Amino acid sequence: MMKEFVINFVGLKEGKHDYSFNIDEKFFESLDYSIIEKGEVKLDLLLEKKPGVLLLNFNFKGYIDAICDRCGDSFQQAVDGTDHLTIKLNAAEHETESEDVVLLNPQDNQIDIRHYIYEAITLSLPLKMVHPDDKEGNSTCNKEAIKALEKLAPQENKDIDPRWDKLKSFSN
Repeated sequence: MMKEFVINFVGLKEGKHDYSFNIDEKFFESLDYSIIEKGEVKLDLLLEKKPGVLLLNFNFKGYIDAICDRCGDSFQQAVDGTDHLTIKLNAAEHETESEDVVLLNPQDNQIDIRHYIYEAITLSLPLKMVHPDDKEGNSTCNKEAIKALEKLAPQENKDIDPRWDKLKSFSN
């Protein structure tokens, strides 16, 4: 456990509290399930304590090291986003957690927020990670890898069985 990501909320006064974190490879290594190995992310957390509730608002910006889904080379994927989380203290037994609400037991006095930070960063990533385009809108992917992929791409067959053309007429 990384102590700087554990918030003791019992001694906090009601109101707003600001925290700043620098997320780096030590952070990602501390999580057994992390698919991210390296990165530099600045995260600001605004924690608002109210009676029985903690409201957490995450704001982060930086980059992670990623592998391009198109060419296979590594690059720095920008991450920038916000997220929020509600933590209910002394929650009733009949209440259930949701994706934005976490329930804590009455005996809990602190919370490790690493998982929630990791989740916010991971969910901000694009589904397809590719090198960003340059200023002219051209791909910055490895040109040799792209040429090799183009050679391996299936070629369009000009000799199509005429029966398929007849079947296509049914869909129109």
